[in-house]
Amino acid sequence: MPNEATGPSIAARIAVAVGVALFAAAVVIDYARILLLLIPRTRRDVAILALLTQIPYFFVSPWYAFPRFEDYAVVMGRTLLLTAYLPALWFLLRRPSVGPAPALVERVMQKWPRWISGWAVPPSDLSAAIPAPESRR
Repeated sequence: MPNEATGPSIAARIAVAVGVALFAAAVVIDYARILLLLIPRTRRDVAILALLTQIPYFFVSPWYAFPRFEDYAVVMGRTLLLTAYLPALWFLLRRPSVGPAPALVERVMQKWPRWISGWAVPPSDLSAAIPAPESRR
């Protein structure tokens, strides 16, 4: 029985930790791709990326029988590249390039077109130059 002064017992904490670990294992997501969900800025983009990352598990794995694990790994790798990593890269590249760069990089980027190099803003004016995120619906 938990004591109000000390909180839940160690056994209860372990039981909760095991339950959370089992729930996380039951949810079909690879830990390497969890970090991809930090890239989108809006809820809509997060929802799109979350749905796209599940496509390989719902449409590739159950419908195709692979004779060897190597075949499975190749198909899943290509599918994950197309449905998870490339959309995350697209979300990342859609962000505006704002802010100062190191002096050497600034000298090299002076020759680049404006749409690639972005624009340099002093750190004090940086908050005014960053566009506001889309509405959170």
